[in-house]
Amino acid sequence: MGRNTRNVARPFPLLQGLGLKVVNIRGDGNCLFRALSDQIYGDQSRSTEIRAQVVEYMEKNPADFKPFIDVEAARGLRRNPKRKNTGAALVVDVPTEDQINQAWIQYLANMARNGTFADNLEIRAFAATYAVDVRVYQQTYTYFIKCGEDLHPGEERRIAHIALQYEHYSSVRNISGPDTGLPHVKPSDMEGLNAIQATSAKSDKATKIEKWMVDSVTSSVPYFVEESTIIQTLTANNGSVDDAVSHLLEPTSSPSTTPSTPSSSYSTNSGNSSVVRDEDSDDEEPQGPNKRQARKEKERLSKLKQDIEAELQAIPDLHISTVVV
Repeated sequence: MGRNTRNVARPFPLLQGLGLKVVNIRGDGNCLFRALSDQIYGDQSRSTEIRAQVVEYMEKNPADFKPFIDVEAARGLRRNPKRKNTGAALVVDVPTEDQINQAWIQYLANMARNGTFADNLEIRAFAATYAVDVRVYQQTYTYFIKCGEDLHPGEERRIAHIALQYEHYSSVRNISGPDTGLPHVKPSDMEGLNAIQATSAKSDKATKIEKWMVDSVTSSVPYFVEESTIIQTLTANNGSVDDAVSHLLEPTSSPSTTPSTPSSSYSTNSGNSSVVRDEDSDDEEPQGPNKRQARKEKERLSKLKQDIEAELQAIPDLHISTVVV
């Protein structure tokens, strides 16, 4: 993310309705780290330091990030495709462990370089490194990426507020200021926004999964997720885009690729709603980009086994008679 080289803030009705505004951030590939620097230090000057800390955390915690790297595209820093071409067959060789490790090393080397674009994986690493929750605002919704640490009694978690608009990250501040120093962001009606979303989600006994919800989750998750999995996750969480994204970003969460109901689908009507987590599967399946290929191989072997068993059953029993001379 961050490929927009313009630093002119565009209209952002969602933020304006909360008494917030976008702060101009230079679009030089470092926009995410500049925005986070503005949030926790009060200016953009420490983006390089934050990038280094984030990469160091990812290097020390590969299990939380390596499964989501696109091995084939690691040198170009592209993640798994977010949409698939349903009209063409996808044939991909499962990468070896050595190829995955080499891609991971290359990914970290690229991310450590100034000007390399970053997105949700790096936000997760930032949240864990600095013990800060991050609220990301997009055009029609917001979602949290949480640091995962428990709070002590009476302790309040710091929250960094950033906006993602046209593949460009910006810092968020109050319309009323301050415009310099620590932003002290206070959304004027966040409780109202959450209440409206919750009320809308409960208004239908059977939550309708809208196309905009699926598209929002798809654009927010930095790796390929089957549409059926997104629909299932949204359905399980009552349509909450926020909860669906948070669930899919958790390294230990691996939603089933089979929808909970055969008729799972989304409506083309506009709407709002909220997302309950699936129970963790006991199956030890690969996660991230390799899971789909592994599942196809498993299905192929299962079909081969069934064919062999059918052929064996078709062979007539051989009866041997004993002749006594």
